[in-house]
Amino acid sequence: MKIASELRGRRTLISAGITAMVVLTLVLSGSGISANLRYPSGGSSYGSGYGGTTGEASDEAGIIKNMYTVLETVYAVGSGFQANSDVEVTITEDKHWTNGKTINSTIYKQVIVTTDGFGNILEPIWPNPLPGEYDMIFNVNPADNTYDPTQGDVVDDPNDPGFIVAEVVPAFTPAGLIALVGLLTAIAVISIGIRRKQ
Repeated sequence: MKIASELRGRRTLISAGITAMVVLTLVLSGSGISANLRYPSGGSSYGSGYGGTTGEASDEAGIIKNMYTVLETVYAVGSGFQANSDVEVTITEDKHWTNGKTINSTIYKQVIVTTDGFGNILEPIWPNPLPGEYDMIFNVNPADNTYDPTQGDVVDDPNDPGFIVAEVVPAFTPAGLIALVGLLTAIAVISIGIRRKQ
């Protein structure tokens, strides 16, 4: 009787574990979770120049975004620049930016964009980016090749990564999930059978 009771307890525990794993997998794979867990976004202390210029990494709608996958496109959104003027948007490795720092680190993408009639920017900059931590620099005077917020230059973010790009983790398909549950159930049954024989 004691052995039968112990086996029922183990089966219940295994079944509960499998159920929890299936529920967690379904929740994570179906949620499309994309959250910034490490770094703040927007606001006056990040991506703002002295002249009222702002610049941030964003999505295609101009909504500030700090986390991307390698399958997405990094956009630049900015405001407060001179109307109908050229601004150089550069994506570099993450570093600490101070006034007068030369923009000579590893450059992953560099694009000249033209502001609209109101001094705003919303442009795709980097499709299918590489995994890593990056900064985005908005340079109003590309010829000087330096970060100068007193002239209206902006960096997202001067102290932390402006944005992060992560690899895509494949989600389970329904067929894959069923196969996983079947495999785990088979392993559990075999394990219980082996222990029963001992």
